[in-house]
Amino acid sequence: MRHRPHLDYPDIASLACPKPMLFYNGEQDTLFPVPSVREAYAKMREVWDSQNAGDRLQTRLWPVPHVYSVEMQEQAFAWLDRWLRVWGATRRPEAGGASRTTNQHRRGAG
Repeated sequence: MRHRPHLDYPDIASLACPKPMLFYNGEQDTLFPVPSVREAYAKMREVWDSQNAGDRLQTRLWPVPHVYSVEMQEQAFAWLDRWLRVWGATRRPEAGGASRTTNQHRRGAG
């Protein structure tokens, strides 16, 4: 049997390229060491850039521990709104056949 090197998060994530992808990590997160996160982000950036899709990859290290703050959520929602619009999926069906935009879902508007 032929030896195969192990695959890690950036290898698996890169299989999705050139689709849009978003990755957030915390600089104070003890589960994911910052040097490893930076290495993973660099590896993914290289892949997306090689496919002329660098604008579709967003990576960010936040000055937080292992949390998902309101600010992080708002930025993630804005990113999702942008890419869902680009990929033609901005409306979600509601009961009764009506639909809401992504922003209306998040904010509970009707």
